[in-house]
Amino acid sequence: MFSFRTFQMKLFMSYSVFLVIFALAISIPMYFYLKHTTEKNIIFSVQQSTRSITEGFELFSNQYESMTLQLYLKSEDDSRNHVMRSLLTLSSEPSEAELLRAATFIDANIALLAEVYKNVYRISIYTDQGDFFSNLPHDQPVDRAMLTQRNWLRKPLQADGAAALVYSDKDPWIGENRTPVFSYIRMLKFDSIHVGYLEVQMRADRLIAPDKLTDIPGATLSIFSDTDTLYSGLSPQYDGANQPIPELASVTSGEDAGVTSFTFNGNKQSAIFRHSERTGYTMLYAIPDKRLFAPLRLFRNISLLAVFVLIALSILVFYVLSRTLTYPIKKLRKMIDTIDLEDTKVEINNEFRMDEIELLNRSFRKMNHRLQGSLEEIVQFRTLQLQSHFEVLQAQINPHFLFNMLGVITILTEEEDNAGAANVCRKLASFLRYTIIQTDPITTIENEMNFAQNYLELMKTRYSHRLQFQIEMPEDMKQLSVPKLTLQPLVENAVNHGFQGIDHELVIAIRGQIEGNRWSIVIADNGCGFESARLASLRQKMETFGESLDTVQNNDRLSLGGMGIISTFARLKLHYRNRIEFQIVNDPEGGASIFISGWMPGSRSGEELS
Repeated sequence: MFSFRTFQMKLFMSYSVFLVIFALAISIPMYFYLKHTTEKNIIFSVQQSTRSITEGFELFSNQYESMTLQLYLKSEDDSRNHVMRSLLTLSSEPSEAELLRAATFIDANIALLAEVYKNVYRISIYTDQGDFFSNLPHDQPVDRAMLTQRNWLRKPLQADGAAALVYSDKDPWIGENRTPVFSYIRMLKFDSIHVGYLEVQMRADRLIAPDKLTDIPGATLSIFSDTDTLYSGLSPQYDGANQPIPELASVTSGEDAGVTSFTFNGNKQSAIFRHSERTGYTMLYAIPDKRLFAPLRLFRNISLLAVFVLIALSILVFYVLSRTLTYPIKKLRKMIDTIDLEDTKVEINNEFRMDEIELLNRSFRKMNHRLQGSLEEIVQFRTLQLQSHFEVLQAQINPHFLFNMLGVITILTEEEDNAGAANVCRKLASFLRYTIIQTDPITTIENEMNFAQNYLELMKTRYSHRLQFQIEMPEDMKQLSVPKLTLQPLVENAVNHGFQGIDHELVIAIRGQIEGNRWSIVIADNGCGFESARLASLRQKMETFGESLDTVQNNDRLSLGGMGIISTFARLKLHYRNRIEFQIVNDPEGGASIFISGWMPGSRSGEELS
């Protein structure tokens, strides 16, 4: 569990907050600067494309005017041989020779123009009488095409000799050709007589470069003048295709060039426009902001990811650094928590070879040496204090138990059961010898098991068939060390309190078990169990003794009647420290169980448990 009160977390959080603030202070201004620069570059790129389209139309217009001028020029060697006069000849009733000569002359001039202006798509001259001349083949009958293309010629007729720019999504002279074209058309006159039409077509993809502009999803290119909208093309991916932008003139605000914003179909659009004085048309390129600035959003996302990764890596480094700096302090705390009287050499692991830790090691060794004497005195005092309570416990056993056993011997003697009385006397002598003789306070589980069995056999002479007992103990457990009088007080508690309120025989079971590297002993009975209040009191006293083994008060003297369980618990805790578990529970089916568990000798887990 992390605690924000630890030095490591405070150090880690301080550096992390500083890093985040520093990173934000650097990255936010940089992002807005780069955002502004990127937006300018994107707008400039689109402006360049719009300017290129405008210049392309202006070049197309200049070429058309040059072609018109060349058609009106007279031949130097024959003033009768020029295109206008040839067209006039076609409108009259010429002879076959005149018709052939005029047609040949017109075809030659168109071929010459097509050779000079190779960037144009088609050059055509046609008349109202159905005569059609072009550098490319056509498959539409001229007279029918003239009728179906009347709207096509409406603007040139209204222009009355001036050049008119028109757009078609296909070449009107080729039925199967779907090539979109822009065309300049004007009505040709000779001596105020209408003699035909000059049409020059340019492929639309060469003028408006759809691969650069109109192929962008949602992009719109509009070409318009004060009187009409020549072209309004949307990209094929756009949901609102074939919907021209309304009020184009209001979008441009009457300016010749610039950038503006407007809302179309609920989407915010950026419009880049340029007006051409030469053609009289304005080129306006509109694109949704979310499409126009998509590279900017990608740049923003990558920048945010990069900053996040940088902060995350830096925080990880800070965490490792803070842990490295605080690791010796944690080791020192843990060593202080687990230091024992037997520890003669205390050393803090100086894994990172820091001089400060080495100095701390020296000081800690000196402090440990000075405390050794004091700690030994304190532990000796604690041991003597508990030993005195243990001696009082032994003194309390004898009178209480002797009265019962003497009564049993008297009864057996009166019944002339000399063998039974002798057996009870032998067992009583063995019991008193184990209890009274002051030897080592630490014994083996085997001795404790034999002593508890001796006690139960004595009790069975008193209670006869009402008391039964079972003892099971693995051989590997018998030599484990425990404080003297560990099992018998718990068994006596079961006998004294188990009979209360029951009318069936009392069965006491002592079972030992080894699982993995842990051993356990269970003392269970089928008696009345512990009352709730008494069980809670025992657990509270166990907790009190467990927290402070050397603070046994005079009014809590250890005794078998009320404190035998607590006495056993306290001595086990003194011997095993925190490497022992002691639990008291009531069994659901009746009776009570006392559970004791510890680590097998040599177990690493048992040695390190703190």
